[in-house]
Amino acid sequence: ITSGENNANFGANAGFSITTGNNNANFGSDAGYSITTANYNSNFGRQAGKSITIGEGNSNFGANAGYSITTGKYNANFGSSAGYSITSGVDNSNFGTYAGYSITVGTNNSNFGTSAGYKIETGNENSNFGSIAGTNISTGSQNSNFGAKAGLSMTTANYNSNFGYSAGKTITTGSYNANFGVNTGYS
Repeated sequence: ITSGENNANFGANAGFSITTGNNNANFGSDAGYSITTANYNSNFGRQAGKSITIGEGNSNFGANAGYSITTGKYNANFGSSAGYSITSGVDNSNFGTYAGYSITVGTNNSNFGTSAGYKIETGNENSNFGSIAGTNISTGSQNSNFGAKAGLSMTTANYNSNFGYSAGKTITTGSYNANFGVNTGYS
């Protein structure tokens, strides 16, 4: 740290590269390791937020949570490897082991549950709630999947609403569908 202020670093190499960054909290081996000028990041867990350089306002809790964030801002990743691949994505919320794991530049995605939204890369404004809900979405946007396995097979689909266990489970690229109830839209 050269002129940075109000940083708290605990663990081997936590906050290792901070120069002028302010108000960062890094707890765990290599947590916040690459932060240089970034501000207001909270990284708790082994390698949480390890690659952040100038990204700001990120909260990463769990081993490898938010690991690849470099310039991304205002992401919340809670759970082992949640939001792992985010680089410059903004305003993503990932809660659960591997939730939002593959997001790179996607924005405004909400993934809650183990592997929810796992394969989203560049998709935007998706809401996936439940274990493996929307787990195969890659570039699809503005989908709402609520319930375990809801929207499970979506890849590039857009504007779908699936509510209930396995609702819309077999939609892959279809758009503008609404399925409400267990196994609805399931073929």
